[in-house]
Amino acid sequence: MATYAQMVAQDLIEGRAFRPMEDQGAPIEAGYAAQFEMAPIVAAAKGGVGGRKIGWNLPALMEKMGVKAPIVGHVFADDICRGDANLKLADFQNFMMEPEICAILAVDLAPRAGGWTRESAAEAVARFTVAFELLDRRGGSPAHPASVIANNIFNAGLCYDVENGLRPEALDPAALRTVVEHDGEVILDAKGAAPQHPLDAVAFMANLFNAHGVTPKAGEVLLCGSHMPLHPVDHPGRFTMRIEGLGEVCFKLG
Repeated sequence: MATYAQMVAQDLIEGRAFRPMEDQGAPIEAGYAAQFEMAPIVAAAKGGVGGRKIGWNLPALMEKMGVKAPIVGHVFADDICRGDANLKLADFQNFMMEPEICAILAVDLAPRAGGWTRESAAEAVARFTVAFELLDRRGGSPAHPASVIANNIFNAGLCYDVENGLRPEALDPAALRTVVEHDGEVILDAKGAAPQHPLDAVAFMANLFNAHGVTPKAGEVLLCGSHMPLHPVDHPGRFTMRIEGLGEVCFKLG
């Protein structure tokens, strides 16, 4: 009989509906156990692991969701698009997007004595740039954190700027202005919108994946947290995100 994680893996591969845990009292760690069992199965079907994501890394959101720390997930290689992308709304059940800063790793984030910090993470990042996280709720609810974690935090990929960016030492998140447009209409124009310093997000992801016996690899794209609440999309359109001096990325949803 298939395990819960194996069933979730097939759900993600085939685009089926969200599958919550039977035990709605299951703790966070049960969700991670399922996710780390699921991930190699999905990775084998989707070109490997191409990145990682952090979620709920705004203190107010952690409080709302009843968790004490951010949560993390995988991004599979076949779900990553570079630059100007064309996507199909019909490929998703409940499409949503989030604009973020992402980190491109220069080296593997292998376990290290004392763990990863903002300072050591800065030495591991080749550059920061802009990205849209692509998400699909698949009819699921965020009410039970362990189930959300097991289902990879609704991740359905990302689109990022492959050409532009800043070295970690040049990044000042508080000074960056994020502008997001949907069909030419500005839906976000905010300065200092990152939920936490991106290097702190990188360090947190490194430490959590390392704690589960996993090493994020050089070249991976790490999503560092949304600059606005989840934005649901139910009709075709074009989205653009730009942060002056950092980069610009867009995708068309047909």
